[in-house]
Amino acid sequence: MKNKPNLKLTIGIPTYNSSKYLESCISSVINLRCLDELIISDDCSEKNELEQIKKIVGSFEKKINKEIKVFTNHRNLGAYENKLNLISNSKNSNIYVLDSDNIAGSNLDRIIDENTNDFLNDRLLIQPNTMYQFWNYRRMAKISSKFDSRYIVQFFKRNTSLDIEKIQRYLLLDSGGYDIKNYSSDNRFIKKERAEQLDEMINKWIFWVLNCGNFVASKERFLQTSDQGLKIDRKLRSVDAIVFAYYWLSEGNEIKILKDFYHHHRKRNDSVSFVESDNSKIAIEHFINEVLLLN
Repeated sequence: MKNKPNLKLTIGIPTYNSSKYLESCISSVINLRCLDELIISDDCSEKNELEQIKKIVGSFEKKINKEIKVFTNHRNLGAYENKLNLISNSKNSNIYVLDSDNIAGSNLDRIIDENTNDFLNDRLLIQPNTMYQFWNYRRMAKISSKFDSRYIVQFFKRNTSLDIEKIQRYLLLDSGGYDIKNYSSDNRFIKKERAEQLDEMINKWIFWVLNCGNFVASKERFLQTSDQGLKIDRKLRSVDAIVFAYYWLSEGNEIKILKDFYHHHRKRNDSVSFVESDNSKIAIEHFINEVLLLN
């Protein structure tokens, strides 16, 4: 039997005034077999927040006898640029970006063991298929998700690969309530037989997938493609996950959705999606148009 290729994974956690969630986030990944490095990039949090982050990190370092690196921005750069800084500081070729208010799935080691070749493919951005949504009690939310769809976001019934053409077709088949005619003069027609070739989505539209975030990426290729996003207005980068996905796909790469890959997604009234809701709507409209016009 051939030995499986070894994946040395960096787990990167971006923070911004989110120290109260950090301990549970780190706890969800600190004992993973796949973990080779843990780093944090803080986007110029308040002084007391940064002190709390360092206190939490110090507590973990005493328990595991391993350094957790903390990088700090001297000014607030926004989620998009902060995540690029995070990835730039990774020592490994592959990094799992996990938002500080979220919690990794308990099966991540198994997911990597079963899909190592996909994770090592530098043209694949690996994303979860399921998010269990919770406010305070993630375990209760996961149990409740079996009976109440408010607690779960799930995309596909099987492992699914997405390229830019598939994204365009999904978007034309389901615009998520946006009027496609307002965003593109392209009157392409999707034939029924082509539509049926698409994997069935579960109650969500394709921009939910693009906005998922919490992905595993190849460091060098991801930085190369995402550098383009620094040239657009910061307001358009308010939907950072969509921007990352767009530039990744625009360069001929693919997104791979793994059916059993999941994380716990914390709902917050002070999250970026709430705070920058006006900018987010404008940004989504912008990228709907960009996706449809991309050849």
